[in-house]
Amino acid sequence: MKRVQRQLDITAFTQIKKDKTNNPNSEFQPVEPTNINYSNKDVSIEQAYLEELPSVSKNSTDIHNLTSMHSNYTPSVSTMSNNFTKTPIVGVNDIGNYVHNLEINDLKKEELLKTPWVPSSTYIFPVKTKRNLRFQLSWIKRFPWLSYSQLFEGAFCRLCVLFAREKGGNGSHQKLGALVSKEYTNWKNALQDFQLHATTSYHKLCVEKSDSFLKVNEGISKNITEQLSIERSRQIEQNRKILLSIIKTIILCSRQEIAFRGSNDYGNVMNTNDFNDGNFRALLRFRVDSGDTTLGEHLKNGPRNSLYTSPGIQNDIISICGEIIKSKIVQRVNAAECFSVLADETTDIGRIEQMSVCLRYYDQKDKKIREDFLEFTPAVDLSGKGLATLIMGCLQKNSIHCQFLVGQGYDGASAMSGYLHGAQEYIKKDFPMALYVHCSAHSLNLALANACSLPSIRNCISTIQTVGTFFRSSAQRSELLRTTIIETLSETRHTTLVALCETRWVYKHESVMRFKELYPAIIVALEKLESSINKETAQKSCQLLSTIKDAKFVIPLVIIENIFSYTLTLCKQLQTINADLVEACNHVDDVLAVLDEMRENNKQHFSDLFSVVAIMLNKNKEDIVLPRIANKQTHRSNVPSHSSEEYYNFNIFLPFLDYIRSQLCDRFQKHKSLISSLQQIIPSKCIIATNEEINDCVNFYSQILIEPNAFKAEFAIWKTKWLKEGSRPKTAIAGLDNCNPLLFPNIRKLLQVLVTMPMSTATPERTFSSLKRLKTYLRNSTSETRLNGLALMSVHRDINVDPEEVLTQFSKSSRKIMLL
Repeated sequence: MKRVQRQLDITAFTQIKKDKTNNPNSEFQPVEPTNINYSNKDVSIEQAYLEELPSVSKNSTDIHNLTSMHSNYTPSVSTMSNNFTKTPIVGVNDIGNYVHNLEINDLKKEELLKTPWVPSSTYIFPVKTKRNLRFQLSWIKRFPWLSYSQLFEGAFCRLCVLFAREKGGNGSHQKLGALVSKEYTNWKNALQDFQLHATTSYHKLCVEKSDSFLKVNEGISKNITEQLSIERSRQIEQNRKILLSIIKTIILCSRQEIAFRGSNDYGNVMNTNDFNDGNFRALLRFRVDSGDTTLGEHLKNGPRNSLYTSPGIQNDIISICGEIIKSKIVQRVNAAECFSVLADETTDIGRIEQMSVCLRYYDQKDKKIREDFLEFTPAVDLSGKGLATLIMGCLQKNSIHCQFLVGQGYDGASAMSGYLHGAQEYIKKDFPMALYVHCSAHSLNLALANACSLPSIRNCISTIQTVGTFFRSSAQRSELLRTTIIETLSETRHTTLVALCETRWVYKHESVMRFKELYPAIIVALEKLESSINKETAQKSCQLLSTIKDAKFVIPLVIIENIFSYTLTLCKQLQTINADLVEACNHVDDVLAVLDEMRENNKQHFSDLFSVVAIMLNKNKEDIVLPRIANKQTHRSNVPSHSSEEYYNFNIFLPFLDYIRSQLCDRFQKHKSLISSLQQIIPSKCIIATNEEINDCVNFYSQILIEPNAFKAEFAIWKTKWLKEGSRPKTAIAGLDNCNPLLFPNIRKLLQVLVTMPMSTATPERTFSSLKRLKTYLRNSTSETRLNGLALMSVHRDINVDPEEVLTQFSKSSRKIMLL
């Protein structure tokens, strides 16, 4: 009878059951070497393996492809002992460990694909049939997907174990068996069954899956999701390109403080309308006209509900830009571990009380002092406690480390500066190191304002203001003054008067100086207007001309101009960022020294000024007349004098000089007391300082010092260092630049505190200028979120906003188009 060879079906290959031993629960049983019957070709398995390699068919297309696809793996050869008298130790990468295991991570899969466990050339495969057949090591080389499992003592398809489903075959409903979910041990028909397995559809699919898996893990190709959806990747790239164009336009408008919306901003963006639809939409059309075809196609044919040009999208992007800038500021402040808070309030066009919060700190990276605007926040409760809560809430909301707060800089309003119920006192209760410093620029303004309260000085300044208003209130008068200045004073480059501002005292300095410079031209212009056909103009011109030609006006004008010239540089310095409180106090002392010298030699100084007055009056044919001396005078000074020069010296020059000197001393006394102990560590002062003089500040700032106990020794070395030097820094900033943080960590920290102490609130006041440009009468309903984003981009032009970073943040929220 002819022997019929049994065909293998899809469900399973021919199985050979394991020999049972006396212990039915044991999976592994020792095999005695004496029971193995070696034939001539099997005596050396290594030799058989080498002889088998050339026998691989080179014409087999499937085998060749599979071999080339998976020939890069590196077998992990077992070094396990061949002593079968003991239970064999199964390798970690034995494929049998992962049969039916559905929770294999990607790293392990990659490891099993590249470095599976492979028996060594001396490994003795077990024999389970009477025909003495066993697994051949050469099969692994012939079929790269084949792996032998020591655990099951059989063969598996490594790819199908890792990637095949439980069912396959026609209709994908037949359960997979040998080589996949069960070990294969039918060594008689092994080659035929292996070749048949390689042709099955589920095996080929596993080959593709494994190949894609390795390419993705090695970064050669994209993940399978994007491979299956090339259109999705293209759409994402196109959407991101569109959004980047919109984001760049929004950043441009914000940086340049350009209004976004017009009277009507609806309809198709690409349609040119008869009405103004806003700068933002106009700039988008400009981008399209400049060659942005992707944006143009989107605006023309994109879905109306996802054009991403609406005010809501603008607000989202502006807010993200603001948060990016704010996060960089907060990061620098927290890295400094020492900062001061500056705050001031103003009422915007929408009648909302806006508080500007700024931070002063020393930038460790750029090695310079920064004063950065943080945000505007509406102030409802204007009491000291309410303002303190508002300021601290702003700091904590932005994740600023408030334990490093060492200073508070505000104006002199009682709600801010009150020592009982002021905002500074409430903050200092929680953060004792946060010392309050009254704005030094305000202190100078108050000193000058009080000094100018003398009747003669006050009247002079009032007249200057009246003359300026008279010319500016009419275009014809302004033009007449301009042409008169050009004709009369050809050497000057100024053609207008400066308005006398009550709050900006730099302009008060410049207003007085400009008026004196243009005085001859002003006289000529008023004389021309005196003959005007307009009765009101002629009358006012006559009055002003009579006033400014009088010696009672000219003498105070020359005195004010002279003394203001000494305080002008001080006023400008107090509004800078890179100056520290020590430098400011030193400058005040220098001004006071000059004023003291003028007081001692007042006759000589006033004589020079009086000569200037005489020249000015002689050009106008006016004389200096000694005022009438009365027994009792209440409206002006009445010091007895023998000459007009002596009279004006005693009654105007000396009182004004004394007022300014006393006001400067009083106003800046508190500033000097705040730094009296701390400034002893400055190199120019430390050489004569003692430990007792700085003990108070060391104890006060011990919380932020690196090693408070080592300060005494550190200060001694610091003092010795500068005793040897000929040139010693005189300011805290210069001292900080010359302080090695490794050698003098505590000294450097105290110097950092000193430069961080607030000097003025000029930075918050500068932000009010941006606020007026951003929130105008045409857009007075701007929300706080949008306002802060616009303000941050307007003020912080030095901080870069990357459109890609903005888009990444924007994509994290749910959107109607694919961006990630």
